[in-house]
Amino acid sequence: AGELVFQVCRYGEGDGKTFRQRRPDGNGEWLWNIKGIDQLPLYNLPTVLAADPNERLLVVAGEKDVETLTEAGFTATTSAQGAGSAHRTDWSPLTGRHLVLIPDNDKSGADYADEVGAILSEVASD
Repeated sequence: AGELVFQVCRYGEGDGKTFRQRRPDGNGEWLWNIKGIDQLPLYNLPTVLAADPNERLLVVAGEKDVETLTEAGFTATTSAQGAGSAHRTDWSPLTGRHLVLIPDNDKSGADYADEVGAILSEVASD
């Protein structure tokens, strides 16, 4: 609906980086939590919704990968809050889409692929 649901704020670089989520309080201020948001939206959702429905859409394990792929001319998305929160993400905008799941090449990437693969098998066209 074009409304800001929440933001992910990144602080620092490398091993010292941290992420915090915040949401609008309705009065011009921020609440530093995402309480009350049951289904988290996909990252890059406006671009996903605007993409040709016949185009292959890439699903990766992080926002940085989405940005890299977008710069290379692909349409990509990921679940909010990283690999551990795929079950809280609203994957319904991907229903009927041609999806390619590209996990990270490590244990958490394999776990993400298993979890998200099971979810996507119910919504993807292939």
